[in-house]
Amino acid sequence: MHTIRLREPWQQETLVDGVVRWSRCFNWPTRLLPNETLWLIVSPLPGGTDVWLNGQPLGSAPQQPAGRFDTTSLATDRNLLVIHLPGTSGDDTFPLDVRLEIDEG
Repeated sequence: MHTIRLREPWQQETLVDGVVRWSRCFNWPTRLLPNETLWLIVSPLPGGTDVWLNGQPLGSAPQQPAGRFDTTSLATDRNLLVIHLPGTSGDDTFPLDVRLEIDEG
């Protein structure tokens, strides 16, 4: 298993009702091998959180309580990850641990 942490820089935009849209671009320089799976891990995944990669919804809490998403078919050379997180309005620090894991199957 190979892990890549998605740390700063995260961009934030306050939406309605205290929900904050956190977004981050990242490059994916290599192609996965046929036996590899690319997982996006979001921890913790608070209730009401929605996660998208490249405009495609990955899921939301509590539908995905573990915060583990198979993104193998969605990753491209340039990617945009968006997380709508309720109750973080006014907080400048991204409060989640987000990482990519390559499972070599």
